[in-house]
Amino acid sequence: MFVIEEKVWDSDFFGFITGELRFLSDLGEFPFALNKAKQDNYRLLYWKIPADEIDTNQFAESEKIFLGDTKIVFEIPRLEIPPQKINLVKKWTIPANESLIHLGIYSGKYSRFKNDPLLPEGSFEKMYREWVLQSLNGNMGDDIYYIGDVNDPLAMITLSIKSQFAEIGLIAVKQEYQQQGFGKLLVEFAAYITFENKLNRLIVATQLSNLPAIKLYEKCGGKIIKQENIYHIWL
Repeated sequence: MFVIEEKVWDSDFFGFITGELRFLSDLGEFPFALNKAKQDNYRLLYWKIPADEIDTNQFAESEKIFLGDTKIVFEIPRLEIPPQKINLVKKWTIPANESLIHLGIYSGKYSRFKNDPLLPEGSFEKMYREWVLQSLNGNMGDDIYYIGDVNDPLAMITLSIKSQFAEIGLIAVKQEYQQQGFGKLLVEFAAYITFENKLNRLIVATQLSNLPAIKLYEKCGGKIIKQENIYHIWL
């Protein structure tokens, strides 16, 4: 048995029907799932498989399905004491400018939406531009914080406040300002905001290929709580 759920935002964004495929039982129904998706005019399906499901991942590989990325989710401990240099972190309070948007796009350089050559040209840049804009109106985040000047932000982070946890969406440091502790400061700031909001935990997702981000989150005490492979099935 399988389920195909339309990803409405993605469908609207790409201009073709996009969905997520989930199997509830035997993979023997894989051909039937693809036929059903084609009948319903789907063009792209995401298939998320936990990394420890070896047989299922091997099946996906045998079908030569494109592996977009391996997603890793970290849980980072709350920080009960404000980080040093917290005064460097400011809340973004004006409409997004191109400098901020450029940082947001840079944050996604390891994204599966950049890696997939079958996506329409420019999709990745357009998507991350939208992510920045939507993080300022509450649709894809609640707040954006930055270091530097509004005309030349050196680093940025988007943060969503949920009922039980906070979540980092985008985080980026300009290439020429990396290795100066700005990324660590922003993560620690988010961990402190988590504590201030009386939330249980801070989570953030990245890609297995994004070694600098993994190193950063580990340095901030992060522990991996989830790892999954995300495949793109083109129909």
